[in-house]
Parts: sequence; structure tokens; C-alpha cells
Amino acid sequence: MAKTLIVVPARLASRRLPRKVLLPVAGKPLLIWSCESAERGRRLLQQGGLQQGRLQQGRSQKEQSEEATLIVACAEQETKDCAEQHGFSAVLTDAELPSGSDRVWQAVARCDPHAEAEVVVNCQADLPKVEPRVFSDAVAALRSSGADIATPVVAIEGEQAERPSVVKAILAGVGDEGDKQKRDEQKGDNEEIRSYRVLTFTRACAPWSEKGRSARYWHHIGLYAYRREALSRFVSLAPSALERREGLEQMRALEAGMTIVAFVCDSVPVEINLEDERAAFEQQTLAEGGG
Repeated sequence: MAKTLIVVPARLASRRLPRKVLLPVAGKPLLIWSCESAERGRRLLQQGGLQQGRLQQGRSQKEQSEEATLIVACAEQETKDCAEQHGFSAVLTDAELPSGSDRVWQAVARCDPHAEAEVVVNCQADLPKVEPRVFSDAVAALRSSGADIATPVVAIEGEQAERPSVVKAILAGVGDEGDKQKRDEQKGDNEEIRSYRVLTFTRACAPWSEKGRSARYWHHIGLYAYRREALSRFVSLAPSALERREGLEQMRALEAGMTIVAFVCDSVPVEINLEDERAAFEQQTLAEGGG
């Protein structure tokens, strides 16, 4: 049985919204919303999410079952206490680690010292509502592609792509024509999930399109499935030139020659970076009867 670790890295020192992971949203901290979302993804993996329309060639259903574990990697005792009070397993990591990826790797090394887990999924603590299928699709895309890293993208149009806050992925083998058909095909029964090699990421509106021509862009979602050895290598690398220029950590992997594939999901998950985003998610949740 394959083993996957889902890790939610959490810290209080957020620049744009300090202490955001512990801010209340409809009666519970943002961190707990994100952990509950990750837990739904974990359960889908555990229950055979890879089999639901994602059978991989040459592997039986039994071979594709996953032992999935969720861990919260905390920079502070306060966040660890919060996670554990709500029933989630948590580990305290070094507060001075430079990134969430480093925090994830330290948690993996401490919680899985015998390297039993083949795959590590990094899900940010400010993503409170990720569809469970995204977790199983990420693992399926990683396993079927042979890549080092798999990550989701969502189709968007030009107006959204103009925003520097929206990170775009430029993909090999996918264009504006026929993309809808391809997304429908990848949902069919007994089909491997379709994935595309990532050429680069950018905050610019790219790739270029002739003015007036309808074009599709690919919004990158910050959830990653790593092969364990790939994550170990990634955190050992120094920040790269394009990583520093774009402010995008994943550029480090590409500059080092690591392969990243993207798979298409249906909608952009809620991400909380600012107070108005927190308030909007809370309002929506209350309107839907959540909390």
C-alpha cells in the first residue's frame, strides 16, 4: 500500500495579514478550516480516490490504495495547540525556517524518519476550501506522469490574467483550442488524469496573445504533490535568480532541472491573504449555513 503525507504548514508571521491562521472565520480559526479541507482530501485518498476515474495502467485497484496521513507543521506552540485542540496531529518546527516548503520537509523528516511515505502533499494554511478531488488528482498526476512535482491549474480569461497577484503557469501541449474537451475527457472512467509539463511560471500576463483574440490562461494554485526525494532535493537548493525576481518559490525547482506537471481543476479555491478576503469568506460561509 502506498503512503502519502498531507502537510499543512502554519505560521503566525504573515506579512499582509498578521496571525491570519488563527483569525476567526465563522466561529473557528482559519487554520482549522484549512485542516478540515485537507482532512476531506485525506479521506478521499484513503477511501480510494485514485480509483474513481483515475485508474493507472498496469496497477490494480488494491495496488493503488493509499495510506494517507495529515500533519500540521507549526512554527509556534500557539498554532500547534490550536491544531491539537481541534483534533489534528501537529508537530512543532523551527520558527526560523525560511519557507513553508522547509517547514513541510522538517515535519516529514520528524514524523516519518524511516521514509515510508513516497508522496508529500503541501497544502497551505490559507486555503480553507479546496475540493477533496484536488488532493487525489495531485497524487494521481504525480504517480502517472513520473514528474518530480504535480500542481493544479485553473483556466482563466485575459482580465484575470492581467493581475500580478494571479500566478500564471505556461504549459506544454495545451492550447486555446480543444481544452474544454480535454478537461471533459480526463474526468471519464478508467482514464489516467491528463497532465501537462510546466515550462515556467510568471506573474506577467503570459503567454502572449494577439490583441482581440480570445485566449485562455492558466491560473496556478499553490498546492503541491512532491515525490519525497524531490522535496528533499528542493529544500536543499539555494533560492534561484528567477525565484527571487518573480517572487515564486517554484521557479527554483524548474531552474534546477526538476520536472513539474500541472493538471486542470474546475475552480479557483478560496485563498485568504487580506482582511477583506477573510471577511468575504466568512460572509459566504454564514450565508451558506456553515460555521
